[in-house]
Amino acid sequence: MYTEYKNKYAIFVDIDGVLTNWRVHFAHNASYKMWARFDPVAIDFFNKIHDEYNVEFIITSTWKNYISEEDMTIYHWVQSAFANSGFRGRIANPWKTNEINSAKNYMERGNEIKDYIDRYGEKYSDFIIFDDTPSNINEFFPCRFIQTDPNNGITWENMIEAYDDIINFWEKK
Repeated sequence: MYTEYKNKYAIFVDIDGVLTNWRVHFAHNASYKMWARFDPVAIDFFNKIHDEYNVEFIITSTWKNYISEEDMTIYHWVQSAFANSGFRGRIANPWKTNEINSAKNYMERGNEIKDYIDRYGEKYSDFIIFDDTPSNINEFFPCRFIQTDPNNGITWENMIEAYDDIINFWEKK
């Protein structure tokens, strides 16, 4: 049964340095040379937010570049990767920011998030951004940005900062 809540919140999330990181890659000892496993602590943290608040997650990572929003196979893979990691949250529709406004790389990610908010922001009462690279996010959203550690992902300090500065002001389910 789907419950309609008064307020809905957006969580913009990067993958490298947030959902996966060097700590997880090293501990996992994968033969695959790229980061291929989500951090279970990050997944638990995002599940906690999902369980307490009406949120949708939007992917900002460069991993989503050159992938069409309308490609249902890719959308299925994204959903599956998250679900297979234990993620219970809801991925937004559209599920990703677009590489627009001359945002050619992660250094202009703030442009992509701003465009998403300009297009779809009326759906959300508030939002938060998790990324390991400030790029130009601070230029647009200095009070909504939690900078994670590229080597260790979301830290205890990031979790407390997110709750103390932003999430604790949201309406609970």
